[in-house]
Parts: sequence; C-alpha cells; structure tokens
Amino acid sequence: MKKYLLILLVAVALISLAFYRVYAPRQARLAELAAKRDARRERVKSLEMSRTELTEKLHRFEKDPRTVESVARQTLGLLKPGETVYLLAEEG
Repeated sequence: MKKYLLILLVAVALISLAFYRVYAPRQARLAELAAKRDARRERVKSLEMSRTELTEKLHRFEKDPRTVESVARQTLGLLKPGETVYLLAEEG
C-alpha cells in the first residue's frame, strides 16, 4: 500500500511539473499580450480623441472666418489694411 501511494504521489508530482512547464510560459505570454492589447486600446482612444479635436478645429476653420483671422493675427502677425501695430516697451 505504501509503495502504491508513493508511486501515485510521484506520478501526481510529475504530472503537476509537466503541466506547470507547459502552462506557465503560455500564461506569461498571455499576460504580455493582454498588456500590449490594453496599451494599444489606450493609444486608439487617444488618437480618436485627437482626431475628434482636429475635426472640430477643421470645421471651425471652414465655417468661421473669424477663426482664420484670429490664427493669422496670432501666429503670422498679419494685419488688416490700414491697421498699425504699436509695440510698447516694458519698463525695467
């Protein structure tokens, strides 16, 4: 009876070891792939938000001439005909 129990115990240990050797690397790989998937989902969400913001900005440029004028004035320093820019010196 003790011999049978010892053989059974060794068999269970060997099967457990074989299962662990096969299962553990796959589990690690699955966790790695899940992390990559989650990171890519976050990236997609971020890109979708950026696309939405850019689409809204494009619509403002297409529909509102004041937006174009504002950007032209702020970034390019453009003026309307007849306007004059006065630069004030800071004290100090």
